[in-house]
Amino acid sequence: MDYSAGVVLALDVGTSSLKGALYSLADGSLIAESDASYSLQRPQPMWVEQLPADWWSALQTTCKTLCTIISAEHIYAVGLTGQVPTMVLVDQVGQAVAPAISWQDRRAEVEAEWLKQDVGAQQLSEWLGLDMPIDPGWPPARLVWLARHRPELIAQTYKIFMAKDYVGCQLTGAFCSDAWSAKGINHLLTGKPTAEYYDCVGLPASLAPQIKAPHEIIGEITAQAAELTGLRAGTPVINGSSDAVCGMIGTGVVGRDNTAFNLTGTSEMIGRSGGHPTSGLLFIPGEVTGAQSILYGPTQSGGDSLVWYTEFCRTDFADALAAASDAPPGARGVVFLPYLAGERAPIWDSGARGAFIGLLREHDFGCGARAVMEGVAFSVRHVLETAGVHRSPIIPLRVAGRSARLPLWNQIRADVTGLCVEIVKQGTSVTLGAAMLAATGIGQFNNLLEANVLVQIETTVEPQASLRSIYDDAYGVFRHAYPALRGMMTVQ
Repeated sequence: MDYSAGVVLALDVGTSSLKGALYSLADGSLIAESDASYSLQRPQPMWVEQLPADWWSALQTTCKTLCTIISAEHIYAVGLTGQVPTMVLVDQVGQAVAPAISWQDRRAEVEAEWLKQDVGAQQLSEWLGLDMPIDPGWPPARLVWLARHRPELIAQTYKIFMAKDYVGCQLTGAFCSDAWSAKGINHLLTGKPTAEYYDCVGLPASLAPQIKAPHEIIGEITAQAAELTGLRAGTPVINGSSDAVCGMIGTGVVGRDNTAFNLTGTSEMIGRSGGHPTSGLLFIPGEVTGAQSILYGPTQSGGDSLVWYTEFCRTDFADALAAASDAPPGARGVVFLPYLAGERAPIWDSGARGAFIGLLREHDFGCGARAVMEGVAFSVRHVLETAGVHRSPIIPLRVAGRSARLPLWNQIRADVTGLCVEIVKQGTSVTLGAAMLAATGIGQFNNLLEANVLVQIETTVEPQASLRSIYDDAYGVFRHAYPALRGMMTVQ
């Protein structure tokens, strides 16, 4: 493997593990990767938490492992990314004062409803610089919840971080974030907290972190961090951005016109380059990306839907895939709603629930498995159509992440969306995007458009025209199902 031109290390603070990956600056090749897992805590219904100290411990383990493969002297920079919006309250020395509130946490239902009724989306948009869904999982509702229920924690808090900001602080001592990770905490375009907003939520505006560009160097590996991780003291650390943004960057869509993307994983991130603000989706202005705008939406359950199905049926993942492959396209009329933990884009309804529709006695395990995979693809199509991307021979859909390694699911995506699917070669695009930001930050590239040369496309999958009517009909059922069932869905 070529690392004569130097190597960059990307660190991703994920939901289930901290992942590290080494990429060659010569051609973007993945040299080595490692991860260390940690757990989620669910202390009460709707609460989901993690211990930031577990992230830091996992980072040390991961870095030490990678430094046995490549000498730390060859690592020219470290890039950061991580789960968002997983919020961490830290004190003046960067230590967490409480468990982090995971992006999956839904405790702030009452506060979200209060914001909807008493403040309103238009006012929040003016204070925050973007149209953000008023949802229990986003910072505005959580900030109100903290002010109302945890004033003793706020009294100990110096700054509010996201996950990657916390490990960045441990590595360098810097107290900063980037504009997109800190959306809902700082104004997106000014990078500053809005005083009226913090007065409204009942917290001091000083809790907001300093904002730096995603490709900006935030500091260097300290002597203490070097001793704990095996990294070289003085190695520059680049700010990075959310896992969503880094995943988009890692597909090569930033700087490209009319390119769609689907980042697969526990949940999914779907969108397009370009576009304009659209109801139900998130819009990243060009001022934030440094290139053109990005229009996208996160779903709540992607690959996790098939994991759930295998657990529900008490079988394993390989058996489910094999059975789905044997089932016919369209799953003999079974349609699945993948709303197993509510849904984010484009419906933003935490009360939504999953469902199988059209079941008959003759349907079997394979039909269910196929319907689950197709249902996730239908949710991808729903987001893409909301973003203005419809069946097209000229707009590619770049797919990356764990499910991108599954040929059957890639074919289903192509058939359901009517787009040519391009598979990104290098493992996960999230760490690749963080590596591209790191390479730009140390001057290897002038901008992310130039850094796109590091993205390698492994293969392409064409949609099968013969299946168009089958999937169009099934998608029609999918789109009608949620409005029809909504009144019967309840939060448990």
